[in-house]
Amino acid sequence: MSEIKIENLKKTFGNFTALDVPELTFNEKSYLTILGPSGSGKTTLLRIIAGLETADTGTMIVEGKDILNSPPWKRSIGLVFQNYALYPHLSVYQNIATPLIQLKMNQGEIDRKISEISNIMGLDDKLSKLPRELSGGQQQRVALARAVIKRPNILLLDEPLSNLDAKVRVDLRDYLKRIQREFELTAIHVTHDQVEGMALGDSMVIIHKGKIEQTGNPEELYRHPKTRFVSGFVGEINIIDGKTATMLTGMNIDTDTGIRYEDIVPDLAGPFTGKVVENQFMGSRRMITFLYNDVRMRCFTERDHLSKLQGEIKFRVASEHLIIFKDLEEEEEN
Repeated sequence: MSEIKIENLKKTFGNFTALDVPELTFNEKSYLTILGPSGSGKTTLLRIIAGLETADTGTMIVEGKDILNSPPWKRSIGLVFQNYALYPHLSVYQNIATPLIQLKMNQGEIDRKISEISNIMGLDDKLSKLPRELSGGQQQRVALARAVIKRPNILLLDEPLSNLDAKVRVDLRDYLKRIQREFELTAIHVTHDQVEGMALGDSMVIIHKGKIEQTGNPEELYRHPKTRFVSGFVGEINIIDGKTATMLTGMNIDTDTGIRYEDIVPDLAGPFTGKVVENQFMGSRRMITFLYNDVRMRCFTERDHLSKLQGEIKFRVASEHLIIFKDLEEEEEN
């Protein structure tokens, strides 16, 4: 079992409450992503799970035992840092071997395990190189190999893709998910990137100001946010007033409302007309910014015949996907 069950977890720094988590469960053998803005408490939570930070109160149950106060080396956890934390003077082989040497494993077993992991990670021809001779993506794979070579039950990843360019990030997202499944790990991945969090997560935890806003699978959080913060943090959204929402839907709406960009559909026969402000080329699609009822809104289009759109845009609204803010839970004010 590598399920993690957290209860009544609190962490303060002086008078500042960095984390206040009444209850949170991470299911075993799943890829879980923790999302939140800078300063939200997500890295503090990860460091507490790793044993690198102490909590003021709470329990963390793994395999029936409370390990909250256990030292890091007594937890079956692998950790990949944002900056990879490779030893610059050691070769790739030596970096990956470090956890096995600490376990006092014999050289033959170390060689066997490194041969196995380097083949999986595609590092066979890099074992003699120093970290500075590798690309960012290769360094990330070395850090990952070092974290999983002793087969931990839990893998923690702290913003592991943030230092990489866009294409490498996409490639390594697929790679991380494959490794998690192949090794049957419970992976917990901290990120501020909503696309990364949704692409990787079997389930997601949204954290804000030290509190858990919502947990669930990516589609659930995207389509059915419980708070206004979640609605804006997970995915792009237009926020419009009740009067405009009523005009667009024919419904009687008296509060601010959210409409996802993709739920405003450009349509030459659409019933509504907006004044185009911006028409931005984004490769496979365009993002159109327009004014309707003096309200600034955005939508996406992949339709070629709209590529030279200048003055006006005809559109319709997928009103079944509206997010009515008054239906969401009240958020506490600090």
